[in-house]
Amino acid sequence: MRLCIENKNRNIFLTLLLFLTAYAACSGGRFRDLDYEEVKHRWAENLEKNRAKYPDNFPWKHPEKRVFYQSDFVVYMFSDQFAQGDAVYLEIVPGEKIEDYKIFFNKREILLTETAWGYKGLFGIEPNHPAGKAELEIAYEDFMQARRQSLPFDVKKKKFPVSKTLLKLGKYSDLSELRKPEVKKFIKECLQKKKEAFSKSEENLLTSNFSHPLKNHVVTSEFWARRIKYKYDKARKKRKKQKNSTHKGLDLAGANGTPIFAVADGKVALSEKMYFEGYYTLIDHGNKIYSGYMHQNKTYVEKDDTIEAGDKIGEVGSSGAVTGPHLHVFVMIQGVMVDPMSLLVLPYRE
Repeated sequence: MRLCIENKNRNIFLTLLLFLTAYAACSGGRFRDLDYEEVKHRWAENLEKNRAKYPDNFPWKHPEKRVFYQSDFVVYMFSDQFAQGDAVYLEIVPGEKIEDYKIFFNKREILLTETAWGYKGLFGIEPNHPAGKAELEIAYEDFMQARRQSLPFDVKKKKFPVSKTLLKLGKYSDLSELRKPEVKKFIKECLQKKKEAFSKSEENLLTSNFSHPLKNHVVTSEFWARRIKYKYDKARKKRKKQKNSTHKGLDLAGANGTPIFAVADGKVALSEKMYFEGYYTLIDHGNKIYSGYMHQNKTYVEKDDTIEAGDKIGEVGSSGAVTGPHLHVFVMIQGVMVDPMSLLVLPYRE
């Protein structure tokens, strides 16, 4: 009797062991850790592929990584610093029977692209997001049952510069100029065109190709810098008054005629002269991700043109509200402005 019980227990143990071995073999591929050496290798491959598209003086650095292991999925996140104003790239590797993924940050849904290995997407950390604790919220269905989970991470504080120098923009600082009927009409037309351009977006057009917008990396005004704009009313002979403003892009130095390059693959949503922006190009990268290029001397692209990272799209100039020739470039991810340079270090996967 004792021998029979021992044999029975041994059989149960072996059966359980075989089951666990088989399960581990099946699930190991699903939840295999994305080794950081692999990430660095992929990042190095992207760097090598894009090397000719970045200036020698661009401050390269490895992106930081965060990993969330859950029972039903694994989430990998990459960012320059996970700081205020940074772009973040995420990958979701799901288990079986997982459907209808939705992921949110600050109550904004992150638009995902389905791939052979899972899902990927980009989101932006708002520049005014409080430093400290933050979280992603992920909603999905598991065996027909709705589930939600929170994934906590820290947002680093970034010190944005403050300039006390008055920004004098010639006629663009004159309030009486803005009251002219023809100017008011043109500004209204520009606003409508921009509204229409931002109202539509393609499905994901991004690839692992990225490019710096210029051949030289010299910043003349930082992203999200606080500045004081000079205002006066020439017609009414009113004294100047000061207006605080936030710089929602990055200014890069460049002489008139310096070539401008698209930072990523996409489709031209708008390319024409605006009142404040001068010659302005807006590229849609899909999933409501846009890059914009202002104050150009001339543009080489038209609406609906297909663009690849590194394509020449225009020339540096001084059109619109400027103090001199430069490129103002911005990146907006699903309504959130981010530092354009934080996009360029991400190990985006095909």
